[in-house]
Amino acid sequence: MSARLLAVFGVAVVIAVPAPVRCADAEKTKPPTAVVRLKSIDGLLDDFKYVAKHAGFAEEANQIDGFLKAFLGDKESAIDTKRPIGFYGAISDDVINSDGLILLPVGDEQAFVDLLGRFGFGAKKGKDDIYEGESTNIPIPVPIYFRIANKYAYVTGRTKAALEKKNLPDPEKVLAVGGTATAYASFNLDQIPDGLKQVANGFLDLRLAEEQEKKQPGETKAQHALRAETIKGVGQQMQSLINEGGNLVVYFEVDQKNKELAFEANFRGQQRSKLAAQIAQLAQSQTLFAGLPSTNSALKLLLHWSFPENIRQAFEPVIDEGVQNLLRNAQDETQRTQAAKFFKSLEPTFKGGELDAGVSLMGPDSEKQYTIVGGFKLKEGMPVEQAIRDLAQLLPERDRGIIKFNADVAGAVKIHRADVQGLFNPEVRAALGDNPIYFAVRPDAFLAASGPDGLKALKTALNGQPNSGPMVHFEVALASLAPAMIQIAKARGEKDAQELIQKAVQEAFGKGEKGNDIARVTFTGGPTLKARYVVKTEALTFFANIYRTRFDAAK
Repeated sequence: MSARLLAVFGVAVVIAVPAPVRCADAEKTKPPTAVVRLKSIDGLLDDFKYVAKHAGFAEEANQIDGFLKAFLGDKESAIDTKRPIGFYGAISDDVINSDGLILLPVGDEQAFVDLLGRFGFGAKKGKDDIYEGESTNIPIPVPIYFRIANKYAYVTGRTKAALEKKNLPDPEKVLAVGGTATAYASFNLDQIPDGLKQVANGFLDLRLAEEQEKKQPGETKAQHALRAETIKGVGQQMQSLINEGGNLVVYFEVDQKNKELAFEANFRGQQRSKLAAQIAQLAQSQTLFAGLPSTNSALKLLLHWSFPENIRQAFEPVIDEGVQNLLRNAQDETQRTQAAKFFKSLEPTFKGGELDAGVSLMGPDSEKQYTIVGGFKLKEGMPVEQAIRDLAQLLPERDRGIIKFNADVAGAVKIHRADVQGLFNPEVRAALGDNPIYFAVRPDAFLAASGPDGLKALKTALNGQPNSGPMVHFEVALASLAPAMIQIAKARGEKDAQELIQKAVQEAFGKGEKGNDIARVTFTGGPTLKARYVVKTEALTFFANIYRTRFDAAK
């Protein structure tokens, strides 16, 4: 494939995708392919200094602030630092005539031109009121043009066509998107020309075919088939995004009022498309573990995903292959037979093509210990319980008392107890204490718990009801998790790490404000496919303190 074709494809990826805004002459023009909005310079600096302060770089941020003020000079007259900055672009049907405009807020026209001149960028105004720029310091391969209008400098390259008055978007409308976001980008995938989509699909087909043909060292035939089907499935999804993609909105926000940083991406398929239906379907599936206890939770993880049918089928031989390899290591025929029965009981789950699992770590309590509870979905639970009972009979007679079946109940579900705490390594015992593992098998799930309140947590989890939930939910409360990190460091004899974590916790969470230690990642379906990451600024301070101390120690 030619370098030019690759370049065109790269431009398409960068420029093409959603924006629910139109220029002033919207009835006569297509919606833009891309709109990008940044806060005003003052807003950007304020957010930057806020983040830098919590990351431990307040002094460096002040230096940058001073440098920028010196760089701008009389900024009040040249650059309006109180209005947002933007980009507005559209891909034409022939691609070559695509237009893009950078929007810079201007205070005074002549002061702006003079500011450019101070930094080696001369600008000459033509009879059409359009400036042509020329850099005396850095070679620029295409002509640069700009026009001052609507209190903004509209900047473009290659051709003046985008600067005709009828083509100038109204900044008040174009940059009204994004709310309080520090940075916001909105794209319209459906505005990418069909010809460019065909180029992208052709390039993707070639690359995927190459990857499917490759064989990794030591890879079996079944493993190769699974990898090939996975690559094929990923390719089909990517082509669906190209052909049926609608809106993509990405933003980053520094929310000083709520003391958090947030990154979010929202993707929407075209109306009535197969892709839009698939995204909506993701919100309708239910997880068995939405009701896991999470009071005083230090960590919570939920995963819920169904695999495409072609990948599920390709996975079956890999499972069979793995089970056979494990059975070969069995010490005698009896063990091999019982192990085969156990794996057979799990076969419907392994081959079912669905992952539904969750875990919750709660604490610490007054003794700085934690309770953990979690589980995963089973296709057929009762054969699994019988297989566990049969395996227990293979234990040496002196050890059979370790597992106490029917030790308790939760409704109609029998709870079993495994006194294996003596086998915990020092790190686990430090976190969970000298407590047994409780477990139970329902027709649809396996659940287990340990820690000071393990039995109580397991009963709560067994009584939980299925509910809709995100595909991925991961949340950690760092102030609550820190004692476990300290105990683990202590158990390992890592005194320096123990002191480092204690210091970082005190500096970040010393005020003890509830909820100031959260970091969270979620992926959800529905009207849009949404990915969101949120971190509290005190949690950022915690991470920064640990990183900076380790970095300084490595010098």
